[in-house]
Amino acid sequence: MKALAAVLKDVCSLVEATKSEFGGVDILVNNAGIVAEGSLEEITPEIWGEVVNTNLTGAFYCSRAVVPVMREQDGGDIINISSRAGINAYEGGFAYNASKFGLNGLSEALFLELKKYGIRVSYMMPGRVSTNFGDEEPEPWHVGPEDVAELVLSALSLNTRSVASRIEIRPVRTPY
Repeated sequence: MKALAAVLKDVCSLVEATKSEFGGVDILVNNAGIVAEGSLEEITPEIWGEVVNTNLTGAFYCSRAVVPVMREQDGGDIINISSRAGINAYEGGFAYNASKFGLNGLSEALFLELKKYGIRVSYMMPGRVSTNFGDEEPEPWHVGPEDVAELVLSALSLNTRSVASRIEIRPVRTPY
């Protein structure tokens, strides 16, 4: 638990340094993610903790650190990169599925809490993205990382009176 407290302290220090250097924080994109697959018996408490802390607790810490700054400056954007695995569980994805379902719930709760302060909260749920995530070889039919980046930019470009709160992106052509 002490290690997590140190992480939160580091995140708060980073946000303060960013505020000092740039005058504020307009955008936070929570995009950290790891995956560990296996049966219930194979996912140890240590693996569970690592996945949930990276994929969910990290987003909580970063959001918690930037919200006071965004409230002070009367607005901002928080974008959480989740996964379709956060709405469609798959076999062997216990920790990853739980962390992404949790990230979606965190995003929805933050949206409801922060909209009155002009802070927009969005979450993107891409399907398979053409990276080496989880040691999976990229395939031509996977969603491109540039497609996800373009969606983030599109969400940010909306007039501040609107928010694209939940965005799902899927590959069009699959081998199935």
